[in-house]
Amino acid sequence: MKRIRYRLVSWIFLLYSCFGLLCYASLWIPPNETWWWSGFLSLLIPAVALSFLLWLLFWMPRRQLYACLSVACLLAATPALNGVFQLNWNSYAPSQGKTAADMLSIMSYNVRVFNVYEHLQAGDSLISRQMIQWVSEYPAQIKCLQEIYNEDSSEVFNTVEKIAQKGKYNYYLAPLPSNNPYKVGYFGMGIFSVYPIVHSGFLELGNRRSNRAIFIDIVHEQDTVRIYNVHLASMSIDISGSFSTGEVSARFMNILRKLKEGFIRRTHEQQILLTHIRQSPYPVIVCGDFNALPHSYTYWAFKKTLSNAFEEAGTGFGFTYSNPPLLLRIDHQFFDDSFWQVVGCQVLRQIPYSDHHPLVAIYQKRSMARRQ
Repeated sequence: MKRIRYRLVSWIFLLYSCFGLLCYASLWIPPNETWWWSGFLSLLIPAVALSFLLWLLFWMPRRQLYACLSVACLLAATPALNGVFQLNWNSYAPSQGKTAADMLSIMSYNVRVFNVYEHLQAGDSLISRQMIQWVSEYPAQIKCLQEIYNEDSSEVFNTVEKIAQKGKYNYYLAPLPSNNPYKVGYFGMGIFSVYPIVHSGFLELGNRRSNRAIFIDIVHEQDTVRIYNVHLASMSIDISGSFSTGEVSARFMNILRKLKEGFIRRTHEQQILLTHIRQSPYPVIVCGDFNALPHSYTYWAFKKTLSNAFEEAGTGFGFTYSNPPLLLRIDHQFFDDSFWQVVGCQVLRQIPYSDHHPLVAIYQKRSMARRQ
C-alpha cells in the first residue's frame, strides 16, 4: 500500500512539473480569443515556482532524482520572475526631485479622475485639492497622467490649467472636450512637458475611449525623443466590499470572465501599440498604466523590444496599485536602452491620493553617460 501511494505521488509530481513548465511557457503564448487560457496560467507563475521549493523539501530525503527535477523546475521560473523583485541599491533617488541638465525625469501616474466623484473625496473636495496640488508641484520634467478629469469652469477641477502652472509646463497634450453635451467636464490622458512639443498624436487601441495611447516628440539636449503615455485594458479585479456566502460563486465567475476579457483586449492593444513604437523615427520612452504584471504576456511582449526602468534601477517589489489585492505592479516605464540609460526609478508609495502610486524614473543619454 505504501509503495502504491509513493508511486501515485511520483506521478502527481511529474504531471505537476509539466503543468509548471506550461505556466512558464504561457509568457510566449498570446492570450487571444483562441489561447485566452494562457493569461490565467501566467498569473499562477509565482505560486507554481514557490510550490517547487516545497516539492524540493519533500523529495530531498526520499529521491534525489526528483529533488534535482524540482530544482530544475524552480530555476526554470527565474526568467519569468526576473521582473518581480529588484535589488539596485546604487540607483539615483528620483524622490529628491533634482536632475542634472543632461537627465530627463518622467513621472507616470494614474490619477483616478482626481477623485471627482463624491465617494472618493472628503468635504470641500479636500483630497482632490491636495492631489491636484501635489501633481502640479512635483518637479518631474515630463508628467504622463492617466484618467485625467478637467473642468475649465471649476475652481477645483480646472486641472489642466493648474498643472500647466502658468508656463512652467507650458507644453502639454491634454484631453479634448467630450462630444456629450450632458458632461460638464471631460476625461482622458495627458502629457505635460517643460520642453517644447514639436509633434504629437494619439493612437486608438480599441473601441473604448478610456484605453488609448498618446505621444509627444520633444527636443532634449539637441536630440528629438518620443514619449508615449498609455492606458491598457483594466485587469477588472475588485474584491472590495462585503457580499453574502451565496454570492461568492457568482462573483468569482464574474471576476474570471472580466480577467479573460482583459487578457484578450490587452493582447490586441499591445500589438497595435508595439507596431507604432517600432515605427518611431526617434528613441522612445513608454509610460503608463499597463494593467499587466511582470509575469504576464503583455509585459514580456514589451520587454522583447524595450527595457523596463524598474528592473534596471528600482529596488524591492515596486507595487504600484494601492487597492486590494494590493500586491500588484501594473504601472511601468519602458525605454529604448540603445539610447537611454535609466539611473533611478522609484514608486512613491507615500503618495496616498489615488488607487495607484506615482512611478518616477530618471533617464540619461548613453552618449552623455560615457562622457562622465
